[in-house]
Amino acid sequence: MLPAKTIVGLRAVSEALGINPSGFDMDSWVARTPCGTTLCIWGHFEIFMGRMPDGCWLTAAGREVCATFGGNVVTENIEAAGLDYTDWLFWLPKWPDELFNQYMFGERVRAGQLAIERFIAQRATPEDLAAAAELEKPTFAFDYGVPA
Repeated sequence: MLPAKTIVGLRAVSEALGINPSGFDMDSWVARTPCGTTLCIWGHFEIFMGRMPDGCWLTAAGREVCATFGGNVVTENIEAAGLDYTDWLFWLPKWPDELFNQYMFGERVRAGQLAIERFIAQRATPEDLAAAAELEKPTFAFDYGVPA
């Protein structure tokens, strides 16, 4: 079972991955690099649901990472979306082998889109899908900060 809003949000993420492929990276929730900002599936989903990261730090590799991990905000957002923090969709090593391999060997966006659709197919009931069809798709309004 998946809430209709979650289905619509995940499908909007899938579309966004195709619009800005360089903004998709399953290595971190949100990362700012010299080439712009990258987000994983959950990072994109959070933005579609109207939540922005509020804490930033540098990784050992020198990448600035931002997230709302303080105060269990991420956990609360996941539960409100009818999801679980351990769902395979949000952890690349848990992806089905063919999708994991597709992602690792260069077809990141297509693998991400297929993973989202497979996850929805596994979790959504026909009633969930019908309710989602009635909702308006959210607009993606995130500036990846890609230099000109």
